Amino acid sequence: MEEGTVVKWLKKEGDKVHEGDILAEIETDKATMEFESFHSGMLLYIGIQEGESALVDSVLAIIGEKGVDVKKLLASVGDSDNSNSSNDSSESQSIPEKTSETEKIPESKSVLVPKVLETATTKQIGRTLASPLAKKIAEEKGIDLRYVKGTGDNGRIIKRDIETFVPASLDFGTSLSVKVSEGIEVLENSQMRKVIARRLSESKFSAPHYYLTIEVDMDSCMAFRSQANQPENIKISFNDIVLKACAKGLKAHPNVNSSWKDKTTEVYKHVHLGVAVAVDGGLLVPVIKFADSLSLVEIDLLSRRGLGGIASQTSVGAVNGETIPIDEFRSRVQNLLDNYKASNISITNKQAVDFAWNDVLREKILLMEIQTLGIELDHSKVYELATPMFSNSPLFKDEKGNYAPEKVKEYIKDLKITNPETYQNWKIQEQKLLTNGKVNLYNTMVKAGLNATKIQGKYRYNEETDRVSIDYVKIPYSSIPDSLIDISDNEIHTYIETHTRDYKQENERDLQYVVFKEKPSKTDIEAIKVQLRKYLSPFEEYNYTSSQTEQIPAFPEIDDNRSYINMYSDRPYSDKYLFVSDLPVAFREQLFALKKGVVFGPYEDNGYMKISKLVSRKIVADSVKSAHIIVPFQGAKLAPEGAKTKDMAKKTIDSIFQLVKNNKKKFKEVATEINTDATKSKGGDIGWVRYSQISDDTFDKKFSDYIFFNSVGSMGVVETAFGYHIIRVDQKEAKQMAVQLASISIKIVPSETTINEIFAKSTKFEMDVSNGIVSFEDVAKRDSLEVFRVNNLKILDESLGSLGSQRGIVQWAFNEDTEESDIKHFNVHNDNVIVRLVNIRKEGLQSVDKARFTVMPILLKEKKAKMIAEKYKGKNISDLSEETPFPIKKASNISMKSLSIKGIGREPELLGVVFATKQGEESRFISGSSGVFKAKVTLKTKGSQIEDFFSYEVLQRNAYDLRKNNIFSILKDLYDIEDDRHIFY
Repeated sequence: MEEGTVVKWLKKEGDKVHEGDILAEIETDKATMEFESFHSGMLLYIGIQEGESALVDSVLAIIGEKGVDVKKLLASVGDSDNSNSSNDSSESQSIPEKTSETEKIPESKSVLVPKVLETATTKQIGRTLASPLAKKIAEEKGIDLRYVKGTGDNGRIIKRDIETFVPASLDFGTSLSVKVSEGIEVLENSQMRKVIARRLSESKFSAPHYYLTIEVDMDSCMAFRSQANQPENIKISFNDIVLKACAKGLKAHPNVNSSWKDKTTEVYKHVHLGVAVAVDGGLLVPVIKFADSLSLVEIDLLSRRGLGGIASQTSVGAVNGETIPIDEFRSRVQNLLDNYKASNISITNKQAVDFAWNDVLREKILLMEIQTLGIELDHSKVYELATPMFSNSPLFKDEKGNYAPEKVKEYIKDLKITNPETYQNWKIQEQKLLTNGKVNLYNTMVKAGLNATKIQGKYRYNEETDRVSIDYVKIPYSSIPDSLIDISDNEIHTYIETHTRDYKQENERDLQYVVFKEKPSKTDIEAIKVQLRKYLSPFEEYNYTSSQTEQIPAFPEIDDNRSYINMYSDRPYSDKYLFVSDLPVAFREQLFALKKGVVFGPYEDNGYMKISKLVSRKIVADSVKSAHIIVPFQGAKLAPEGAKTKDMAKKTIDSIFQLVKNNKKKFKEVATEINTDATKSKGGDIGWVRYSQISDDTFDKKFSDYIFFNSVGSMGVVETAFGYHIIRVDQKEAKQMAVQLASISIKIVPSETTINEIFAKSTKFEMDVSNGIVSFEDVAKRDSLEVFRVNNLKILDESLGSLGSQRGIVQWAFNEDTEESDIKHFNVHNDNVIVRLVNIRKEGLQSVDKARFTVMPILLKEKKAKMIAEKYKGKNISDLSEETPFPIKKASNISMKSLSIKGIGREPELLGVVFATKQGEESRFISGSSGVFKAKVTLKTKGSQIEDFFSYEVLQRNAYDLRKNNIFSILKDLYDIEDDRHIFY
């Protein structure tokens, strides 16, 4: 290092400085480092300003006692010229004009830019702060905990940190970020980065190179590949896995996915991978775009099949032969997910895929309809359609303030010359406006075509006002036993073929499965108890940093409960007080009765094994009513745009405190005026909060501590993650004793031995049922396993009963190579699941067996109705009442709009026949829903005559409007739609 640059000063002249305080951030050839003060005192002088560079041994700053003659000190180190960079600052110090040679000058130190700065910092601790579960998983995955950043309390490494761990990416040390186009971020190259590039380039040509290779244990990868090779007819290769790993690596380390320019570095936001494909006479490198967002299945489709695969697998479906590109569709799905997430609305991936699919179908079908009908819009209409985009801008208004489309035209015309890129964006938007205009015109035409006429209004009036009264006899179908009727499979088949619309068969599968749950064994649980009991006495632990064995004190003896628990527990330390009702029921009395410092356990609580020590007791209110005034500052959670700086917010809250501390009315007025949260409309009133319901996730701890541990009437200023608050405690209720426990918790999980034993049992089950000698049900019964069944599974389904979302199993079931009775072993939520494909039903007409339960009742009714009509042929209702046990009944004042006839129920066939029968005449035998009817019309009346049927026209028009919403569903049946979503999702 020959020189350094001061990036930022963290102290200013006149500030008090303590040894170890961070003075500044200094950029070297290697890194940007925090520079610590080696002395305590006052920062008297800054020699190098932010952004300035200086050679090694230049004066960086002077720290000493107040009143030191800075000029003399600078002269003593031969750097008086350097003082020019801070003349104003140095002159502002209190410097005595005369100092005798014998006068004692207070001790001071000049701080020089060091010749060597460390290029990285490491955790200077003897033992890594991590939960036992995190340590266990890290050991299994071969992860060095020293390189994992903890997100738990005090930087503690927890399970989530291990599961999401990726090696840290290189810091470019950049200071400016400017987005220039979608997918690329241009970063100015820092001094350090330029030096690195120059030196590496020089070394490439001046120094000999050698390359290192390593051997990788691929057993886990091979096991994963075997498990993953299940969707459709795609077989994932090792190349696909390497490509996926490369894509994930580039996404995790965006600085590697970049291009070097002379002054800038272009960092790509998306990952495109080139895959070498050998062809006759050379090598081609097709590009897999957006590889970071592709699944292994998609990578397989785009890589293993070479150029042909790339060409043939780019669409997710088609409408009348017009393809739907997968990239476009995937973008729609992601936009939907992002929009719902931004609105805090939960939506599954399948729901997003379904919504996006319907959207793209609706768009394509409507555009095809528009093209078929020849609907066009004059290009001049685009400015009218763009009115909402431009009408509010003063640039496009005339002298009277009215929207002037001509100004928009001129603006667009100028764009073509002054800003071609924006002009091209406008042309895209222009096309969208015209398309939307055509769709709106189409919908208007459809609506106009569904208008109601006066005649239709009159007909609707008659339906509601005409009345009929009848005498009738009903002979129920139940009067003939089913056993007297024979229904053959051939008759069912014939019925299906004559009612094809009602008995379409979708592509479906039936599955059955058993689950081998990975539960901890008694041995596992006892081992966890032994581990916890270890902490009850002093024990030895090896320190990898010092390479020495250290003596660790017993849990009951230590005072620093937080550090101890965060080191050895799967759950971080919590200082929250617990009421007796908050304690586990089985051990409530023992825990609540503990004496201070005494440890209870091990005991089981909600999936964890624990030992707990009583820290303290305190009377705590169960509920508190409070109010607050909040002043958010920049960087605080939920801070609004334009929030004050932190210093300004503090000054504001302090001045408000003086105004409201003895004035409730003023408190309410100020809260109503300035609060930015939901309490604004309530004068700052937060209402009642229960202590047992708060947590660090749901309530700021500093806020809750203030309201629960200060007396009623207290008011104070508190800084939280949301800003500065003035908090007032108004009321407290249900005060009761609570205990504070320090607990070491270890999650109860199965050991590796147990997991292997469960896997072996599941594998044996799979082998036993695969040979076909013993049935799936019998083997399950032998092993005391419950057999679960999933019927009528469809190709795009994702939910499998108790297993939840399992697209992998669904895809396997619909794989062309999967046959009935095939068995497959799946890993689901760490459980072993053995699945059997029971039935395959291809698309077409339903089988006789599938349709039997719906067709049989229909055919039974038809045959019984025919038997009844033939038996009583020529009989009137009087004859029927005499020859059968069914009497004549009456139904009066029936209208055509009647959904149900009193005493009969819903019988649309009967309703239609009696209105078509003349008064005094009898109907034919009518096959109804519940029996055979014969009716005599005793009275028919017409509604009163009116001239104006407009209100009934409106009712009919409204009914048509409702049908308009179903146009897309109707049109969909008229188009040839190819749906290949199951390949990608």
